[in-house]
Amino acid sequence: MNRKLIVALELGYVASVFILCMWYALYKYTFSFNYQQIPEGGHYLALPVIAGLTALSVAYAAIRYAKSRFMPVDGLVMLALVVFGALLATGSGWYNLHNEVWVNTFCALSIYLFLRLGGPFAFRKVVIPIILLFFLLELCVGYAMLFINFGAERLPLLITGHLENSGLYAIYLVLHFPLVRYWASVNIKNGRAKLGLQAVVIAAASVLVLIVQSRAAMIGAACYGILLLMDAPFCRKHRKKILLACAVVLLLLAAGLIFLKPGSAFGRFIIWKISLGHWQEYIWTGIGYGRFPVAYPSWQIGYFESLPVSAISEVLSADEVYVAYNEPLQWLTETGLPGLVVLLYGIWRLLSHQHERQADLPRQLQSTLLILLATSLFSYPLHVNAILILVSAIMAGLTPLTFRKYKLPGLRWGKICLAALLLAVTIISTDTYRVVKHWNGLQEDITITEKERVAAYDRLYPVLKYNPHFLLDYGILLLSLQDERAVGILEESKSRLITVAVLNALTQAYESRGNMQAAITNAAALACFVPYKFTYRKNLMDLYLKAGFPEKARETARSIIAMPVKKDDETVVNIKRVAGSLLE
Repeated sequence: MNRKLIVALELGYVASVFILCMWYALYKYTFSFNYQQIPEGGHYLALPVIAGLTALSVAYAAIRYAKSRFMPVDGLVMLALVVFGALLATGSGWYNLHNEVWVNTFCALSIYLFLRLGGPFAFRKVVIPIILLFFLLELCVGYAMLFINFGAERLPLLITGHLENSGLYAIYLVLHFPLVRYWASVNIKNGRAKLGLQAVVIAAASVLVLIVQSRAAMIGAACYGILLLMDAPFCRKHRKKILLACAVVLLLLAAGLIFLKPGSAFGRFIIWKISLGHWQEYIWTGIGYGRFPVAYPSWQIGYFESLPVSAISEVLSADEVYVAYNEPLQWLTETGLPGLVVLLYGIWRLLSHQHERQADLPRQLQSTLLILLATSLFSYPLHVNAILILVSAIMAGLTPLTFRKYKLPGLRWGKICLAALLLAVTIISTDTYRVVKHWNGLQEDITITEKERVAAYDRLYPVLKYNPHFLLDYGILLLSLQDERAVGILEESKSRLITVAVLNALTQAYESRGNMQAAITNAAALACFVPYKFTYRKNLMDLYLKAGFPEKARETARSIIAMPVKKDDETVVNIKRVAGSLLE
């Protein structure tokens, strides 16, 4: 077959799969860890698609090339895929397909390996243009939202693109600044046209970032501005002094941005304070990869339970939270100090490697990685599929340029075994996706009887018993039918993930069965988990009265009177009035 035709087919294959990955991340399932709602199952679909196509690509490359073109880092990725695949395939404990952390990590590693199989040429000619194409589409969507909602009271919160919220959307835009500069530099020869295009696109994205008021994105953009300044010819003689001055300005900017949205900033400080307060539990071994959302709610409940009088800023800023808003801190809590050291060493190796001045691509990829690192200190970009896939693409392009001097021969059979593993996991995950779709269908089906619905949930339980969302849905269904199993199922859901919904459901379940002590325990936990909610405090006060603890009820009433008001409305006024009458 003609070599040009083979190359064209390979590029077309890489382009089609990567477009599919980007479409999935932006339009199918945007947020990997939205624990406040029952997942739609989109993340289960991603694994069979991405892993299956990667397996085909691996098998094709293993057959076509007699010698490996891979680096040690690719070998490590293959090893990680084998470990993750084995854990996913076993389906035991929380190391299974129902944990979004493992699923998305597996997908990201598969994408990395897939892009590496395409080679540097495919990366430059196919992957980067596709990334920028989706970036431009999202930029247009952002401006469409701006014009549609112009003049709205909450305009900054309404410009989200296809991402979960406006802050993550702003970070997504800023991460593309270096790639915009690279593409214009390579493809536009006219100097004025090149600078003009770069300025227009980056300025257009920056306007949305400023309107959205994302502090993490602003800090990331400022970091990129410093990198551009350090590259300027007039700065090369005094790089250290200029870098020091820029670092001071950046710190002042970060401090000033706290007051842009003080409530949100103080909320993140509370999360960091509470997480660091439990350092003895995770400093050496961590609490387990992906376990932060499980552990943190109990930490926050314990923190507010232990305070006789909470600071007003803490009460108003604390909320239902499952991410640390600081990726290195969350990595530290989950993997311990050894894991953090390995992560920081890998980042340092990638960022500190000196590339030739004319090699613009690796330097711009380094800039993107630095922006990601800066934004991850104040947000959670790696919990978003679109950014996770973007990072995988960046790593696929940057690591071989960083470790090009090292060779790792003899991976042909390893690649074939990996292909077989990926296909096996594809089969397993496809079955899981089928089960999740069946569960979602049961939620929407209004034609079946309650007895038939319970029977269907009974059949799904052995497969989905590790999914806290399913257990919560199952427990609420049993509770509505006064089934004795409801408490056990809801407690099982709580043991896997503490949410406002499960604490509410358990309070109702125990109260309906006359177990007032257990109902009070769950109501008190709910009041401490979200301490600014007056409704939860009032429910706790009512339970104390019903259980015959008037002193505890009056103590809760005094805390209600002293509570600061986040949003004054008729409900809050009525609750304060009822609490005041109890004290009289």
